[in-house]
Amino acid sequence: FIKESGVDVICRGEGEDAFRELLRNINDRKDFSQILNLWVKTGNGIVKNESRSMADIDLILFPDRSSIDEYYDYKSYGILDVITGRGCPYGCTYCFNDALKEYYKGKGEYVRKRNIDNLFEEIKAYKNKYNIKAIRFVDDIFIINKKWIYEFAERYGREINLPYGCHLRADLVTEDIVKGLKESGCFLVIIGVESGNERLRRDILQRNISNEQITRACELLNKYKIKFETFNMIGLPRETLPEAFETVELNVRCKPAYSWISVIQPYPGTELYKFAADNDLLEVDYRIEPDYHSSSPLKSEHKNEILNLHDLFAIAVQFPFFIPVIKKLIRLPRNVIFKSMLYGYKIYSYIRLGGVRLNYFFIRHMVSMFISSKCLSWQLKKAR
Repeated sequence: FIKESGVDVICRGEGEDAFRELLRNINDRKDFSQILNLWVKTGNGIVKNESRSMADIDLILFPDRSSIDEYYDYKSYGILDVITGRGCPYGCTYCFNDALKEYYKGKGEYVRKRNIDNLFEEIKAYKNKYNIKAIRFVDDIFIINKKWIYEFAERYGREINLPYGCHLRADLVTEDIVKGLKESGCFLVIIGVESGNERLRRDILQRNISNEQITRACELLNKYKIKFETFNMIGLPRETLPEAFETVELNVRCKPAYSWISVIQPYPGTELYKFAADNDLLEVDYRIEPDYHSSSPLKSEHKNEILNLHDLFAIAVQFPFFIPVIKKLIRLPRNVIFKSMLYGYKIYSYIRLGGVRLNYFFIRHMVSMFISSKCLSWQLKKAR
């Protein structure tokens, strides 16, 4: 990317210290080509600096959200996004984590959780100022550290007392954890299913989680009346149409409030991309798509059906008696009706989940996202 026209500097890895140092050097008119974590384009070529040590995340200043004051839509939204930690110990093939772990090898602890005092201080700083009604903890895996989550659950209701949502990993879910989440105010959970076929999940995605572990975690969430949304992927390398429907069927058994779905994208640098390239599974005109809801650069004899199933996936899960009809509908050419059904049902479900507030800002965001996605896809196809 650094070779692209108009790009002078990129930051690899965590950017707080590197970016601050870059700004200071620019301000003081000093050379910035030797700053750790940065790759810099110079007259003599590209300088590829090494990584610095991993940041102590308790020392990073809270984000400056003062710009929100200028925008009523954001200020009145009422939901605060917060990160409680960094790093993931797992090696899913579609994720950047393997590459980032290798980049930081020997540079400190990769998986880190913030001190709870530090976390609560940030939430309190914005809770009253922005009339916050709910918190979204957007870590990849919120419960990665059991000792941490037990302390969090014990203190959160007493010190913060706001409803919150978070992301879980099925094989880490226990009844004690789910009970603690519920008692501390958790109202919404996102849990990764990805594929309903264990072979694909294990061998292609490197997610060593069984269907039994997934259904057990979802049973516990339903038992404690915590609404949850599943994350799913479709169009995996060598995935057959029956295997794609296994993902639908597993979601039906899990009974989520909403089933989020994406078309898998093998991003360069990931193990998934290497697998696809080594096995001649990439389209000749491979190009990164503008989003993961439009198409896929992977070869598939059922691509049209896979993409249509993507659009009708959540409806199939919520109304399984329609599945025989959907199996016939997906044979039709791609059309705006299916895409409109996807976004219409998503808006309805998110409002019902309580994860968003029904207001002009949310509706405008969803509509503009749909339009921009279609426009970008059209422009890319025209460019090809």
